[in-house]
Amino acid sequence: MTTGPRPDYARLFTSAPARFLVVEPDRPRFSIVDATDAYLAPTVTRREEIAGHGLFEMFPDLPGDLRASLDRVVETRAADGACSPVLGDDGEVRYIVHRLEDATSEIANRVKAAFLTNMSHELRTPLNSVIGFSDLLHEDAAELAPSHREHLRYIRESGRHLLRLINDLVDLTRIEAGRVTLLREAVALAPLVLQVRDQLKPQAEAGGISVVIDVRDDLPRVDADTSRLMQIVANLISNGIKFTPRTGMVRITAEVDGDFLSVAVADTGIGIAAGDLPRLFREFEQIGDGRRRRAEGTGLGLALTRALVELHRGTISVESTPNRGSTFTMRLPIAVVETNALSADPLGSMPLASESAHTVLLVEDDVLSQKLAHAVLARRGYIVSVAASLPEARAVLRHIVPTVIVTDIEFPDGGGRRLLEELRGDPRLSGIPVLAMTAHAMDGERDRLLHAGFDAYLAKPIAIDELSRQVETLINARSGRPNK
Repeated sequence: MTTGPRPDYARLFTSAPARFLVVEPDRPRFSIVDATDAYLAPTVTRREEIAGHGLFEMFPDLPGDLRASLDRVVETRAADGACSPVLGDDGEVRYIVHRLEDATSEIANRVKAAFLTNMSHELRTPLNSVIGFSDLLHEDAAELAPSHREHLRYIRESGRHLLRLINDLVDLTRIEAGRVTLLREAVALAPLVLQVRDQLKPQAEAGGISVVIDVRDDLPRVDADTSRLMQIVANLISNGIKFTPRTGMVRITAEVDGDFLSVAVADTGIGIAAGDLPRLFREFEQIGDGRRRRAEGTGLGLALTRALVELHRGTISVESTPNRGSTFTMRLPIAVVETNALSADPLGSMPLASESAHTVLLVEDDVLSQKLAHAVLARRGYIVSVAASLPEARAVLRHIVPTVIVTDIEFPDGGGRRLLEELRGDPRLSGIPVLAMTAHAMDGERDRLLHAGFDAYLAKPIAIDELSRQVETLINARSGRPNK
């Protein structure tokens, strides 16, 4: 028999065309040992990023039946579904190999979505400082030299553009993985569209565009998730503003169409050539001539808009004529509600609380995020006490009872959840409203935190006006109930 160098089995394994992941049988962690390149490709991860980590720690949104399958392999020492054991000389399970049948399978999509969500958390933390501090500087922009004001505008616009790209990419990936759950309710379209128009007013005014709302108040409500519907409408109006020359117009109309409400967003913009229409809703597509390509965009907005509309069991279409404009029309199902179930408009604003003499405890371990939140709250007239850890927060709370607590979720010694548990267990402190801030903008995170007992939720990067509004709202809410 010919002898020679031993084969590099590790390289043979990683370069195999099959999609295999190897984990240890250390229940319940199932530490990742290695994976083939073919397995890693659809998950958008690298080997060194996952090796040694627990499978479900690294990818918490993997389906529960995979864990059950791995457990059965350990218990029976036999293959179960797509999981197979590698036995040692003693007959015990040394490793478990998971086989991924299809690169576009649900598991691959879920792993990719979880990875991108984790990455978005790492990106949101520095973006929180870039956007937040530039917003603070913008409030004092009159004191800056004209060239510095222009530089500041570039920083703010670039930060927001990067944030939109992150949000759109993560949202689209979540939808593909089936991880977006709609909180459906009967939504009145007219006030929602008006609120979106107000949010986009600075963009429209900067471009010299008129945004006209022609939506009757008496139209039936649609069956939709309010925040997602606002996202859809904002994407369509913003798209119209971007591609409409100065002095042009974007007009929103709506009418009943059978069991659907048909909503049209029409602009007097540069239009789209007929040959480009089939590519319009594809991811990362930048179509058209130089005028359209020069407009800032992520290449994901319309792809995400279509995905969200279809998630609502609706449809979206477009008609366009070059140099005359485009009309995007979406059809959304009408909600079936009883007349007495229609409550007051949930988008109405609350009266603002007086800010004088209110103390806010800020718990945040990231130095720049801490400085930003402190600057925002202090500028609004609050007395701000700062803690960077759970022991520091305990020390502050021994001496004061703040009006509101604003806390990050992820920091050492148990984080914001542990702090909340201690607060609710202390009669002296249990009545303090707590606002959770987190860079984990995962779908359902808001509901999980509110269910855990937090009074409000704010995703990073924080909008400085939204932080102020949330604190004011909590103060107003507390003033209506006795202090404990």
